[in-house]
This record gives sequence, structure tokens and C-alpha cells, in this order.
Amino acid sequence: MLYRFVRPITKATFKVFYKHIYTSGFEKIPTKGPVLIAANHPTAFIEPCLAACFQHRILNFIVRGDVFKNPFYIKLLKSLHLIPIFRFRDGFANLKNNQETFKYCNEVLRDQKAIFILSEGRTIQEKRLRSLQKGTARMAFGAYEEYGIDNTVIVPMGFSYENANNWRYDVIMACAEPLYLKDYLALYKENPNQAIQQLTDDIAKELPEKMVIIADKKDDETSELLCSIWETDQSRSIWPIVKNDHKKLEKEKAICQKFNDLDEDNKTDLRHAASNYIKLLKKHKISDQVIYKQGEATVIDLLILIVGLLAFIPGFLFNALPVLIARSIAIKKVYVKEFYAPVLFASSTFLLLIWYTILFILGMIFIGWETPAILIGAFYYGYLSVLYLEKANHFLQSLKYVIMNPKFKNEIIDLRNTLKKVI
Repeated sequence: MLYRFVRPITKATFKVFYKHIYTSGFEKIPTKGPVLIAANHPTAFIEPCLAACFQHRILNFIVRGDVFKNPFYIKLLKSLHLIPIFRFRDGFANLKNNQETFKYCNEVLRDQKAIFILSEGRTIQEKRLRSLQKGTARMAFGAYEEYGIDNTVIVPMGFSYENANNWRYDVIMACAEPLYLKDYLALYKENPNQAIQQLTDDIAKELPEKMVIIADKKDDETSELLCSIWETDQSRSIWPIVKNDHKKLEKEKAICQKFNDLDEDNKTDLRHAASNYIKLLKKHKISDQVIYKQGEATVIDLLILIVGLLAFIPGFLFNALPVLIARSIAIKKVYVKEFYAPVLFASSTFLLLIWYTILFILGMIFIGWETPAILIGAFYYGYLSVLYLEKANHFLQSLKYVIMNPKFKNEIIDLRNTLKKVI
């Protein structure tokens, strides 16, 4: 019940949190039957939330067992379809609880339902696939052993973030070719361990096909900047927010691969150019988009901002308080970068839900049945206020660019053109 209530709210919040959400291959997830969705794990818990909201199956999620402590939380988390898995660090006593977890997962697959599992096991914010744990394969074979479930489909799902540590950027979700448990049963009957390893290896082969991979950590900054420059040059529209489009993934993969294939001298030159370009953007407090448009700021843009105040003011007033509190929580309480964006998103969603509940109660007392329409309008005005702030920020940055010293302009444009040659 709680899952079905939270899902549409979370989905709506994601459409504000991210600028664009790119999906592809979701048709590869069977509409019926037992399914294991195996994903990479760059953030603390954004991936399962995105998967729950934007593909068609109702999911059960494997999560860290240490969150299952308070009896109240246990009941709440189970109503959201969360299944605990305990690690060695959680203590030997808790490890014994995993037998119950595996038994429950077998029952889920027996009932022809879907499970989402973060197959790397540990979260690290990087654009590389780490070694996969064998738990996904063991889960598939476990249901076969206990209940004879031989039709489980394993769907690798890759997640790639433009900026995993913040909001108002893009995220890509893509499904690779499904793997079928039936294809591994002959080997499993001969050698179970080898079959488990083979299925794990095959998942590991499929996942990188649907992820933006940067081979070397020292190339992260340059490769991500090259992808960002390409994205800016596309001048994509704001809507639709959710796009069924594989081209962005394929292009960013191609850009990263092209850079990776360069000889070391060219890589060094490009790393130096990227570093200088980023430093100049930060120094002058302008974005790559402003450089691309060369400070284009028209009277029409100013008029749009003036008229847009009519939407910005109510949208900001209705939504600013819970969002600012959530941002403060994330800044003050999060010390591990992999948790910053998830905590910001979760606290924003929770506080907005509480805030709108309070407004609903007050509205029904003092206004009446017009309250739901007013609150729906307030949420959408809140989204428009976010777009307004982005537009205003771009306009102010464009004015900075216009009055910038021509020497700096030429320097920064030359650096951008140098980087574009790789794209």
C-alpha cells in the first residue's frame, strides 16, 4: 500500500530533481514472470528509486541490513518492499538473518515477482564497473533449488549520471540484453559453483554496454567535461523530461572511448586544457553553456524574466522552506559524497510531503475544496520557479561574459575549441 502511494510522489519529485531522465531498453524487462534486475551502484540509494518509478514492474529491493534496527522502521521499510541483506561488518548474529532473506527472495521469485539488486554490493561514485558479487546469481539459482523456478530472467540495468553528487543534471538508465536462467541450468547441474560464476561474469559483460565508462580515474574530469560540452552543443529542449532515447548514452560512450584511445601525449594536452577551462569557468563564475552561446542575452530574455516573476514568486514561496531545510540537512549531515544527492533527494521529498500535508489540512479548514487544485498548482509553480532561477542565472552569467576582457574571452573560447576536436 505504502509503495503504491509513495511511487507517484517520488516520480514527480524526480522530474524536478533531474533536468532530464534518459531511458532505453525497458521493453526488455518482461511484463510477467520472475525477474532479477542487476544494476551498478554509484549512489547510496537513488538507483532503486529511479528503477521503481520509471519501469513498469513493481519491484522488491535488496538493501543494507543495518537500516533494519528499529521495529517501527522495519515495518515501514517492508511496506516499501525493502529486503535486508546483512554484511560481515553487521556482526555474525545478523549474518544468520540472511537465511531468512534468501528464503524470502525465493518466495518472491516463486510468486513471479521482480527483485532489484545492486550487484556491485558497495557504493562508489565512479564511472567504472567494479567486481560483481555473486549474490544475484545465487538468488536466481536459489529459487530454482527450492521451488524449481527455472524461468527467471536476469536484466542488467546500467546507471550513468552527469553529476551524481548534485541535482538538476541528467541521468541515464539503460537495460542490457536479458540473461535467461534456463541457459545455465545444464552447467549448474554439473557444477553449481561454475554456473554461479558464469552467470555473474555474463552480467558483468552486459552491464558496461549500458554504462558510460571512463577507463582511468585520472581521466574522469576531462572525459566528463567532453561529454558536457557535447551535451551543451545539442541545445536540447527542456521537455519532455523523461526521454526514451539511447543516443545520449551511445554518444557519451563513444566520446569516452575516443579519448581513451588517444596516445598519452594527446591525453596529457587535453587534460591540461580541460583543467584550465574548468578553472576559468569557476574564476569567472560562468557556465559552458554561456561560452557556447557567447553571452547571448537579449531584451526578450529580460522580458521573459520580468513576466516570469508572476510564476516564480508563488512557486518559490510555496516550496522554498522544505527544500532549503533539506539542503541544509544534506550539507551538515552528509560526510560521504555517495550519500549527498540521495539524502538531498529523500529529505526534500519527505519534507515536501509533510509540508503539503500541513498546507492541505489548513487549506481544507480555511479555504475548502479548492485546496487540492491550489496545491497541485503550487507544486507546478515550484517547478517553474526552478526553471526561472536557471534562466535568471544564465542571463546574469551572459551579462558577465559580455563585459569580460576580450583577452579572457579568446583564451576560454580557444580552450573550448581544443576540447571540441575530440568530440
